[in-house]
Amino acid sequence: MKVALAAEMRGIDKRAADDYAISPIILMENAGISVAAAAMEMPAGRSASSRVCVVCGRGNNGGDGMVAARHLFNRGIAVCVYLVGNLSAMKGEARSNAEVAMRLGISLTEVQDEAGLNELRHNLLSCRLAVDALLGTGFKGMAEGLTLEVIRLLNSTGGAVLAVDVPSGLDADNGKPLPEAVRAARTVTLALPKPGLLVYPGIEYTGMLTVADISVPRNLLVSDDLKTNILTEAEAAAMLPFRAPQTYKNAEGMVLAIGGARGMTGAISLTGIAALRGGAGMARLAVPAQEQPVVAAYHRELMVSPVDGTSHGCIAPSALPGLAGILNEANVVAVGPGMTRRDEALEFVRQLLREYKGPVVVDADALYALTPSGLKTEAGAVITPHPGEMAHLLDSSAAEVQKERFGAAARAAEIYGAVTVLKGAGTLIAHPDGRLFINTTGNSGMATAGAGDVLTGLIAALIAQGMVLYDAAVLGAYLHGLAGDLAAADKGKTSLVAGDIIDYLPAAFARLEGMA
Repeated sequence: MKVALAAEMRGIDKRAADDYAISPIILMENAGISVAAAAMEMPAGRSASSRVCVVCGRGNNGGDGMVAARHLFNRGIAVCVYLVGNLSAMKGEARSNAEVAMRLGISLTEVQDEAGLNELRHNLLSCRLAVDALLGTGFKGMAEGLTLEVIRLLNSTGGAVLAVDVPSGLDADNGKPLPEAVRAARTVTLALPKPGLLVYPGIEYTGMLTVADISVPRNLLVSDDLKTNILTEAEAAAMLPFRAPQTYKNAEGMVLAIGGARGMTGAISLTGIAALRGGAGMARLAVPAQEQPVVAAYHRELMVSPVDGTSHGCIAPSALPGLAGILNEANVVAVGPGMTRRDEALEFVRQLLREYKGPVVVDADALYALTPSGLKTEAGAVITPHPGEMAHLLDSSAAEVQKERFGAAARAAEIYGAVTVLKGAGTLIAHPDGRLFINTTGNSGMATAGAGDVLTGLIAALIAQGMVLYDAAVLGAYLHGLAGDLAAADKGKTSLVAGDIIDYLPAAFARLEGMA
């Protein structure tokens, strides 16, 4: 599913009118109908004693609220409308719908001063549900003055809040409050999701998210001009690699995972077993010779090859010639888990990236070996940094990366010429051509050592089975998060470990396979 920035959504609305003769009043009507239907589904909006307070701004978001108020009123719900500002300032379709609401007998009160705020406060305290139609995606700048006071009222009076399109005060593009935002129990966003509703901190303000069909022509909603996307479960299911009934292990590909060092052998083992659980026909691990017996004891399904190591227990540059035959057999190489950042190990990675012609997934310590000129490999690369590793790649700080995650992922993809998976809450997958996916699966229990190593093995497995790198990264992140969600549902979040994610990968695949 496509995701629209605020400016892109305004362009879609304009094209709906200019190219398809769809009047804005039709879109507003459909938006209001969807909001009213959502209100009736909420416990606070469907009881016989329900009173709903609709708080409107003067723009189109307020017009959507006026339509919602009318439809709730027509269903027998006690509705009052509060307009923040002067009615005479409302224009176009929003003003028309305000006039209709008043002619029906719906109470409409202007909030222009302290007295109006006090009346609004009194009514919010007596309403079980408030509809936030104050500010939409067209809002710019910072909420202040009367508007900010109304946002604070909506957050403080105790009733549930249903937001129209975006919670008021929230930046639709990045999910940041400006400076405060309405904390909604549910948000009905119009036509397409907005990025700020899908990432933190915006998720915390959005509540349950519903995407409403307001009759925007489909080809405007699936346009390649829209570069940001999310996966629905059905779309994820459709991406699964086809597995023929007569297939055999070689046809499903071999993942070669390189890494492991003294005291860090668990990471590479997690990568290998995740590759097998991800559908690869074979997974071979290349580890320092002195660590090979330790790694080989972890899982009987893994092939473990000893290679040259250093006295410090990490892989040595001299290991590369001995890997030549295995590299020729591999469909994809995953490098980095448990490798360490010692100079010898990083030099091995640089040599590997210069000489290996196949696709690579670069993770963990191997990321510290990268230079922009050294990563543009012949078959392409996926890099999977967490915020700290991304800070190194961009010569920045983890705090700055977290502050501008969208920009950081896009910059790294462009600079390194690689599909970039910026891990964390709301993992982002960026392509060098500007495409971006926001992953919507996963939970806080996955903030545990080894979870990233599992993701590396899973992405590599999908590449080994023939998926293009970007699709493998997108689907891999989705399945990884889904497995974590299924594990958390059974085990809780606090005690989740990386091995649990692997254990629930079969259930995650089975869930999608059941939809395909």
